[in-house]
Amino acid sequence: MSEHSKGIDPYLSLQERLQWAQNADPHQLSLLSRQATQEATDRVHRDIIPWLNDNEVPFYDGMLFLHSTHVSGNEHLLLSRTQAKLPFYQKYETLGGVVRSPNDPNILAGVYVYDPTDSRMEERTQIFLAPSAMQAEKLLRSLASASEQIFPIHRRNTLIDDQNVTLYLSAVQMAFLAIHPFFEANGKLSEDMLFILWNRRPDLRHTLRYPSSDGLRGHDGNAADQREEINHRMFHAISKTVAVAVAGTLHKNNIGTIDPAQINTFTDLQKATAAIPDSVLLFTYDQEITKYIQGLIRDIGNGNTKSLQENSFLRELAHNLDQSPRSYRFADGTML
Repeated sequence: MSEHSKGIDPYLSLQERLQWAQNADPHQLSLLSRQATQEATDRVHRDIIPWLNDNEVPFYDGMLFLHSTHVSGNEHLLLSRTQAKLPFYQKYETLGGVVRSPNDPNILAGVYVYDPTDSRMEERTQIFLAPSAMQAEKLLRSLASASEQIFPIHRRNTLIDDQNVTLYLSAVQMAFLAIHPFFEANGKLSEDMLFILWNRRPDLRHTLRYPSSDGLRGHDGNAADQREEINHRMFHAISKTVAVAVAGTLHKNNIGTIDPAQINTFTDLQKATAAIPDSVLLFTYDQEITKYIQGLIRDIGNGNTKSLQENSFLRELAHNLDQSPRSYRFADGTML
């Protein structure tokens, strides 16, 4: 983006840009963020995905590259006021391609419900807590390895066909979103990265679909909007599943008793365990959510189609992909 389109000198430090965003007009930031998203998504489809596949870039490295495309230089447009105030970000020059790591153990990530009247989308209720920074990179590398097995660069895995390709792609996206490896733009990347894998199968090009068919992501009830709604329901369900496991572990170790039936979000779990030290809850939760994601990754890497099909949310996500637009419209009106 140009200096004008970013709203600020793009060569300022991350800290200076975040400070500027604290005092900027929220409506202007919303418009600039929308434009930045569209420009980055256009670049991803026009230039980055073809380049990554032509150069046979490994999936893990490709994810980092795509993330940098969306985030580097745009942090001040993407972070909420709450996020931008965190002193944690002061040590970074950019957040593009930066995976949560053990060097930042106290930075929690997850999925939130936002107040629709708040133009800066400040967090209100936490639906889902992602694995800790201690686990994020290991899980992301594990997911990348499993994805390489199912969508290898140099050969065609005959397990994947036009009947199940959207199921496996949706499973990869679901696992990625659950890991939530980056500080921002996980949602954007979770869709874009699928096209690295999808384009490795030219024989399945007829199955290509674009939920975000115009670069503006979810809006006006489009496929990406519908996909986000499915994902939010999925995260509620995962939170409940993990709460059952947490309850069992706490009870087994005589730490406390909670009723999983009352848990629909991570915030609910926090309230139900208010008498338990946060460190105990977070440690126990981290163990259980990591096990959950590891199981999903194993199903992907082992080609366990039956197990994936038994997940109702994956079936919904696969159907959503199947019904998404067949073409992508760039900002200049040209089509892919």
